[in-house]
Amino acid sequence: HGAIWCPDEDTRDNVVARRNVLAALWAGNLSGLSGPALTAYAVEVHLADFTAPGTGDVVDKLAVDLNRAGVSVRPSEIHDRLIAFHREALVQTHTTD
Repeated sequence: HGAIWCPDEDTRDNVVARRNVLAALWAGNLSGLSGPALTAYAVEVHLADFTAPGTGDVVDKLAVDLNRAGVSVRPSEIHDRLIAFHREALVQTHTTD
């Protein structure tokens, strides 16, 4: 590890993973999770992203989980958040798109 150059696919995967973690932390905090439960939830959300191509699987998971926790959030709002988290992840990983 520690190489300066990395293939585009690896970079994209890192950005998506970070986006998923940011989204999970947002949703987990809204749901009242903290500590190890919040960390475990972030892993759950990231793994949910491998269910289907695109962001629909993550949006669906977050919508169901938030609603179950009594937090009313529309899927469109979650999708908008994911776009914002993706931009933030690009900045955090210092990649350009």
